[in-house]
Amino acid sequence: MIIFGTERHRLVLTDSSARRIVWLDEEGNIEREIPNVQNCFEVFQLPNGQVLYPHFGSNAPSDGFSLVNPDGSVALVYHTVQEVFSCQPLPNGNVLVGELRPKRLTEVSPSGEVVLEIPVPYEGNPHECLRAVRKVGDLYYAVSPGAQSIFRFSADGRLEKTYRTHPDTFGMVLRPNGNLVYACRS
Repeated sequence: MIIFGTERHRLVLTDSSARRIVWLDEEGNIEREIPNVQNCFEVFQLPNGQVLYPHFGSNAPSDGFSLVNPDGSVALVYHTVQEVFSCQPLPNGNVLVGELRPKRLTEVSPSGEVVLEIPVPYEGNPHECLRAVRKVGDLYYAVSPGAQSIFRFSADGRLEKTYRTHPDTFGMVLRPNGNLVYACRS
């Protein structure tokens, strides 16, 4: 890998085409990897060294998300029904997860219990539902439910606003000042 510039950083990323999660050093060399990760589209390295990532498919441990310890042992696997494209670690230790087929946002505790559930109104193809999910502080939840839009839900689950987007919105950041930044396929 060719690295340009003077600022160098270590990073963890998902390589969905090669079905793996990799850690790169400052020079772009692979330090370690988790192989055989089916349909993983995002990954989070937590401050304690654990890794959180969503997954689904016939070769995945289940449809849901996994939390893996630094030594490679599994701390938690959350199971749901079919596809999960997105999850997010929350400051309180819970994990926000977008469950496509049940069309819901859930917060899952560190013990694997669902502690909050918000139904997402979406009538289209379930495969396109919940491509990205985010919680912004204690203010609101943001969901990309397909249909070229992002929904903003209040902390108590009420739909507050709909943002129109381009097709296939996956990544997004809703800033506390109300600005929306998202990635899509144009």
